[in-house]
Amino acid sequence: MKDTVFGLGDCRVDLRTGWKRFETCQSGLFDRFKELGLDFTSGHNLAWVLAKQGFNKPAYGWARRQKDDPRIALELAMALGDAVCEGNEGAVALLVWAGADGSVSSGPQRRAA
Repeated sequence: MKDTVFGLGDCRVDLRTGWKRFETCQSGLFDRFKELGLDFTSGHNLAWVLAKQGFNKPAYGWARRQKDDPRIALELAMALGDAVCEGNEGAVALLVWAGADGSVSSGPQRRAA
């Protein structure tokens, strides 16, 4: 997507390196950035962050409210697969609460295929 956010150009961000900027309890910020065109699913960044964290409840709540978007639903499923493989019980619990579909083949083994 080539829209701009505050005149910054391309609206993609690598959440793996820039997630600290989104560690917030104000989930409305996620909505605002999405409205401005930020693609949280680019490079499966959202899946990576949700699988690794296990503590930022507002981020999981935001993903839960967005799960009707097929891209977000896929990120949730992928994050669940990764969290299970990594033994991250906190993330697994939050992802199940957020509505991640455990029946979808996901996780690192799926991405490698």
